[in-house]
Amino acid sequence: MAGIEYEAKALDIDPAKTARLIVEAGGVQQSEPRLMRRYLYDTVPAVPGR
Repeated sequence: MAGIEYEAKALDIDPAKTARLIVEAGGVQQSEPRLMRRYLYDTVPAVPGR
């Protein structure tokens, strides 16, 4: 059985403040921030749920 992926959007987040809070809680930044892109494709003909 394939894993289930959940996605959520968080609005009005201050990235600098969030990063600072994570570091203060003991987190460590292991790489530089990077741009992540998502591409959406339409199926022809349209299939509900795909």
